[in-house]
Amino acid sequence: MGRDNWLLGMVCFDTVPETPVKDVLEAFLQNSFSTHAGQAQDLEAVEERIYGDSEVGSESESSSPDGSVKVWYDVEDGYKHSNRNYTIDFRLSGPADDIAPITIRCPGDWLDHTIQDHDVQAQIEALVDAFEAIAEAIDPWMAILAIMPDGRKVPEGHPPDHGIEKLPFVTVFGEESFDHIGDREHVLDAPVYETRSLDTGSVLVRTRDVLIVKHPDEGPSGSPEKHLFEGLSADDRQRFVDPFRELEDGALATDPVMCEAHAPFEWGEMDYRLFPDLPDRDEHCHVICVRREGSKLWEAHNGEFIRRLVDENGQPIGDLPESVPPHQEFISTAIRSAYEEDPPMHMYRMDSTEEPSVYARVRGMDAVRQGESIWEDRDTPAATREQSSQN
Repeated sequence: MGRDNWLLGMVCFDTVPETPVKDVLEAFLQNSFSTHAGQAQDLEAVEERIYGDSEVGSESESSSPDGSVKVWYDVEDGYKHSNRNYTIDFRLSGPADDIAPITIRCPGDWLDHTIQDHDVQAQIEALVDAFEAIAEAIDPWMAILAIMPDGRKVPEGHPPDHGIEKLPFVTVFGEESFDHIGDREHVLDAPVYETRSLDTGSVLVRTRDVLIVKHPDEGPSGSPEKHLFEGLSADDRQRFVDPFRELEDGALATDPVMCEAHAPFEWGEMDYRLFPDLPDRDEHCHVICVRREGSKLWEAHNGEFIRRLVDENGQPIGDLPESVPPHQEFISTAIRSAYEEDPPMHMYRMDSTEEPSVYARVRGMDAVRQGESIWEDRDTPAATREQSSQN
């Protein structure tokens, strides 16, 4: 995680609500947080400091309040949390000039599991609950909670020009978003760790359980960005993307492939729809330099058949070459359903057989000598599988 990362919350709205400072602070105070100990402030003291001479609750309240306050996670669990301060900034005097009139920030080092001597999950849950309470009270058109820097994950404008390419840890989509990302039920069905329906009509989308992992630990597989921003649904799990269809005829690329003997499932025919789960991209028998010729991929060094390209229905395109038995066709772990992350074709592309692809530099590449077979000692993979299952 490192000390260069920050936890950032942004609450985006155009019209200042009646009691924004009170609403935000109460959301924290009701979820295991306290105001900064060094200032010994209660809620009234914080409001008075931010509003200055203005009478809290008066009509002048919404005209000029700007300032900041600190809160910290306050749980008696035997560990010190007071140095994990959250700074809440209020810039309410001109909300139209600031896309996020309320921001929340905190150094991200407390999320780094390598420097913690205790579990921080309870604090993460309290933070998400407080953020939900803020969204209920403020009713923003969008709010996000993210680790920065971590890609472009902060809103740049109203929907559909939000500019978010990758969902942050938590996003609250206001009703304004539903015309562009699907109706409320579609958002609630996003393939993420959890979604929450808010009383305001908004939906909170939480991509994962913790802030220090890359992918959700629970929930359906798929790309929430595709589901929300490209209008895909669970039906698109049955529409397949073979990135090697982008490869020009005669061009080279690195294909991570797996033979029948080493796949984590059995198949009677080459049909990606019947595979229970495609293996992870990091799992493979070989990483092979292939050359495309028509609808087929061949090993670039010895000209041995590797596999056929696969269409959107998960079916190989064309027939097997003569004399090639069905069990001597590899499956590619680069192939994914349209519902999942885009296969990174740029990672597989090669300029020559002597220049490994980006993927091959990371994973290594099998170089098959001219005249030798990649099926050496594995010409009957079904028998190999049967033998290994008996051991």
